[in-house]
This record gives sequence, C-alpha cells and structure tokens, in this order.
Amino acid sequence: EIREMGEWGYQVPLLVVASSARTGDARNDEFLTSQELHVEDYIREPYSPAYLFTRIQMSMLRIPLRWRRAPIPKCEAKRLEALQNTHLLDSDPEERFDRITRLAKTMFHVPIALVSMVDKQRQWFKSTCGLDTKETPRDHAFCAHAILQNDLLVVPDALQDDRFADNPLVSGGPKIRFYAACPIRVPSDGDERMAIGTMCIIDSKPRDLREEERRALVDFGAMVEKEIADELQRKTRKDGRELSN
Repeated sequence: EIREMGEWGYQVPLLVVASSARTGDARNDEFLTSQELHVEDYIREPYSPAYLFTRIQMSMLRIPLRWRRAPIPKCEAKRLEALQNTHLLDSDPEERFDRITRLAKTMFHVPIALVSMVDKQRQWFKSTCGLDTKETPRDHAFCAHAILQNDLLVVPDALQDDRFADNPLVSGGPKIRFYAACPIRVPSDGDERMAIGTMCIIDSKPRDLREEERRALVDFGAMVEKEIADELQRKTRKDGRELSN
C-alpha cells in the first residue's frame, strides 16, 4: 500500500517491528526494503516489552532514543554453551560468591555489587549485595555491553551516555548513574575463553574509578572466575571417578 502512494509514500518515515531473521536472504530483503522505503529503524526480536514500548514512544515523539541494546556476540552459541556448562543459572545462593560481592560493596563504597550471568534473553544474578531482584531482561542489562569488552567497562554517569540514558534501570530503580564491570570468562573449546557474565559494582551517584580501583575490580573478577573454575574441576574429577567405578 505504501508503494502505491507514489513518490510521497516513499518519504513516509517508518518503524518496522519484525521477528528474528534466520537466513541471509531475509536480512538482505530487510536491507533492500529499508532502501526502497524510508525505514528509519527496525526493531528485531528478541526484545522486552519495556524496550519495544520505549522505542515506539520515542519514534512517535521524534525524539532520539538514548538506550542501545548490546550487539549479540558472533560467538553467542559457544558463549551460551559455556554458560550452561557452569550449571550456575537458577542455582541457589552460595556463600563463596556472596562473600565476594559483600567485600566489593564495602571496598568500593557502593550500594550494589553483583555477580551477573548474561543468558539468551535475560541477565540473571548469581550473587546480589544491595539489590533485591534476581534478573532483568537482557536488553536492559549494562552487563550485556560489558561482556563484549576485553577489559573493564566503566560508565561514570549513565545519564550522559547515549547507550544508557533512557534505560529503565537508569530512569527507574535502581537509578543507575555509575556502573563498572569486569567480564567473567570461562574455558570453552580449545584455548578459547567465553565471557558469560560480569563482576560489577553500581552507584546512584556519578563517579569514576582510580587506577588502583580498576586493578582491584579486575582482581575481584579473577576471584569469581577462580570459584567457577574450581567447581568445574571438582565436577570433572567427580564424573571421572563415577565413570571409573
């Protein structure tokens, strides 16, 4: 119908909400359609209701959306497999992780410290100190951005960052302003290490980290990685003994 409107129709700004494309042809068709018509943006699955509502609202108001979902890593299938192999998702709280987040909260003088796991469509918290919820949608997650980093991700003031300013975790509770995270990596095939989550700290006030604090956060991340690695080794030894019996 839009094409039948003639030249004027080609100038109508469009926002397209679409299901996930599974083939290269589908993505190519999407590109061609966006060229033929004035498609300003595609909203492609997966997305949370809050993200979809905000994107549509901002589009209708002609206001740029200052909330970017993190790109999906190219190694996502391997990354999710490595996460599943840890058997951490939806497991009970454990003192070995809670001890780390308590220490981080105290050392960095922040109200919230977390050990997070980035699942396919959610962010799930293995350990929370200062936060009551156990998970958020993945497109809300700062940690989904952090797992893409080789080093720390530090956000001094989320309200000044176009990736996060309109994020519900910034505009609403817990009103994140400062965020810093160290990616948590575990072994995968061969020598590859996959980032499955983060050790992160959060404040409701803008701030930054000194160089020694950055090194300390890396050390906290290494502590979490060691706990995960030790448990995987124990499980491997246990499985080996069972097989030998």
